[in-house]
Formats: sequence, structure tokens, C-alpha cells
Amino acid sequence: MKKAGRKKTIMLAAAVMVGLFLTLNISISEGEGLMDRLLGNFKKEHKPAKPLLPAGVAVKPGFEPGKGPAIGKAQMVQGEALVVHKGESVAYNLKKDIPLFTGDMLVTMEKSRVSVILQDQSVFALAPVSKLVLDKSIYDP
Repeated sequence: MKKAGRKKTIMLAAAVMVGLFLTLNISISEGEGLMDRLLGNFKKEHKPAKPLLPAGVAVKPGFEPGKGPAIGKAQMVQGEALVVHKGESVAYNLKKDIPLFTGDMLVTMEKSRVSVILQDQSVFALAPVSKLVLDKSIYDP
């Protein structure tokens, strides 16, 4: 009985593998154009439909801290990235170790990346052409 059970299992597994192979082989041959297009999308950079910086925001040299206690800092910045404090119409170039505050908006430009470390030691990253607002920070050591 055990041999018959193993034989059925092996036959079933073989049939499933053959079925998968035939299905994948057909879908790959029919979908080569689609696959090439999908892979091609990863190679080109995309631009947002509307600007990431709000209208009227000007980039200012230097850096002025935001309001309240810092909730983290820029751990790594590649390329051009900006920070806009809540309620302000001034953006500052984001650089390593610049403190970040609740309400800050982070914006990365083309071919830019940012890594941020928060007070609880959690880390997040922004890809090129991204925007993130640090709406709220809840950390109680």
C-alpha cells in the first residue's frame, strides 16, 4: 500500500511538472514582447504627472531647522534631494546628518536617493523622483 501511494504521488508530481512546463513554455513564447516591455520600464526613469515641490516653494542655500524636536536625520543622500518644513515656502538641500522634524516634506530629484534614520533607529529610503511627508512621529523610549 505504501509503494502504491508513493507511485501515485510521483506520477502526480510528474504530471504537474509537465503541465507547468507546457504552460510556462507557451506563455513565455507568446508573451516575449510583453516581458521585454516590462523589463524596459525598469531601465527608464519616470517623471511624475505634476511637480513634486508645491507651487511657490523656492530653494534656499544653507539650512534652517524646523519646529519642535528633531525626529531623525538624513543618513545618506545621493544626488539632489530637498526638505521643506511644514508651513514654509522654502526648500533646503538635504545633506547627510541634517535633522528632520515632524511635518517635513522630503523630495528626491532624478537619479537621487535618500536614507533616513529615525530616533527609534528605524530606517527608510526614498527612490528617485519621490516625495514623502513625515506627518507624525510617535516614539516613547
